[in-house]
Amino acid sequence: MTLKRLILTSTRITGAILLTVNLGLGSATWAQDASAPVVPGTPPAPKPEVPAVPPPAPVIPPPAVVAPVADEGSVSPAATEATASDSSAPEAGTSVVPSVDLAPADAGEVVEPAKENTEMSLQQILQTGGWLLWALAAMSVVGLSFVVYFLLVLTRRNVTPPDFVKDVQMMLSYNRITEAKKACSKSRSPSAAIAMAGIDYIEKVDDPDPAMMREILEGEGGRQASLMQNQVTYLLDIGVIAPMVGLLGTVFGMVKTFNVVALDIAKAKPIELAAGVSQALITTAGGLLVGIPAMLAYAYFRGRAAKLISNMEVVATEFLTALVNRKK
Repeated sequence: MTLKRLILTSTRITGAILLTVNLGLGSATWAQDASAPVVPGTPPAPKPEVPAVPPPAPVIPPPAVVAPVADEGSVSPAATEATASDSSAPEAGTSVVPSVDLAPADAGEVVEPAKENTEMSLQQILQTGGWLLWALAAMSVVGLSFVVYFLLVLTRRNVTPPDFVKDVQMMLSYNRITEAKKACSKSRSPSAAIAMAGIDYIEKVDDPDPAMMREILEGEGGRQASLMQNQVTYLLDIGVIAPMVGLLGTVFGMVKTFNVVALDIAKAKPIELAAGVSQALITTAGGLLVGIPAMLAYAYFRGRAAKLISNMEVVATEFLTALVNRKK
């Protein structure tokens, strides 16, 4: 039906154009004749004949073909053929391009590029680092042991137990030296060692000197404080030595790399050069991984030990006061 309407419309437009052109030509001719001068005695020029434009032929539509009504759910063969012809026929002015199926064979499958495994396993790291990496691993175990030990030992309950300090101070105030000595012998805290030093001085001297007693208690307190600080210093040692061991591994790795180049630069393989550089970097990283946590732990436990030493000095002063002012 669309093609028939197109033909009918084009026919009508063509007839209208021809009629307009003929009318225009006729008007131009009459205007030319009117403007020409008239000479006496000259016969008038014959008028041009205008060709008659035949009217457009009427388009008689073809008789409509009524297709038989098909049952519901079925399609007639004629309709199927017409649909196929309409869909297969290209429109006017369009080019037919063969379609290319760009969809993958499996729509649900996503194709990803293969990734190379560049990560090293723990076994490869240990083999590349060599014996220096094993030494760093041992230092890390030792440092972790010190951290756990200091967390359990450097507490107020172990250094200056409140109940113990209160009982011993009361015993010394009432001159119950024997009971105070037994209590100090059962405790292994630094406060017990300070009190025991004052008790030993009292038992050895009939008339104890308060100044001398003060020096004895201060000396014992300083010794206990030094023991605490020296233990914490082990973490500082690990924090300083571990990066040095890593630096030693760096030197070994670079020496290995330069030896490969020095023997024959033409035969030097990239994999051999990379092995030495890898050893240098791995040992350096291992030294830093052990040294940095050790230094952080040392800084924390150093402050913790300083607070406990201050409390211990207060306890030593209380013991000195109880010994000097004890009831006889």
